[in-house]
Amino acid sequence: AAEDRAALFDVEARICRDNDSNWRWFLLRGAAVRDAGGALRALTAVGVDIHALRQTQAELATTAARLQATYENAPAGLCILDTELRYVAINE
Repeated sequence: AAEDRAALFDVEARICRDNDSNWRWFLLRGAAVRDAGGALRALTAVGVDIHALRQTQAELATTAARLQATYENAPAGLCILDTELRYVAINE
């Protein structure tokens, strides 16, 4: 069957745009299509620009690390409560 000869892939890669030489993150999703003997016959892929997503993820990680450091080192008692006012976390 055709499904047996197609190998799906997802790859995140930085690609340099030719028009302005800027590097951007892309998600490449596609399939390598092979014939019955296993020889590569086609490679199909779709590229989606995920640069803004990757930037947002990096900013979120930085903010989370800063918040965690503040929480752990605050010279005052801090706690996080759930919606039923139960303790979820308490700093030392």
